[in-house]
Amino acid sequence: MDYKDKIRKLLALAKSPEPEEAKFALLKARKLMAEHIDHIREEAYNTGYSEAEAQRASTPAPGKTLPQLLEQLDAGECKGIKSATAYKIAEFAREQGYLE
Repeated sequence: MDYKDKIRKLLALAKSPEPEEAKFALLKARKLMAEHIDHIREEAYNTGYSEAEAQRASTPAPGKTLPQLLEQLDAGECKGIKSATAYKIAEFAREQGYLE
């Protein structure tokens, strides 16, 4: 049994009607979470990042298209974005396959 299974079982046990048992289980779950916080953060980040990438790739943004956005950036319609920045954004979009 890995640490995630142990934490899940302890958190379920923390809902026990027995106050002492619930308290002990919750304290033990917190201790395990603290011991494995780096793994938990890394997994959460990787999972969130993967899901965000999948959602971004499969769900087009409402409204304007990416080429329209880049055209507006290049035309200077967004204050604070210089043409070199707009060029780098367009270059990145092409490298990532958002543009042909």
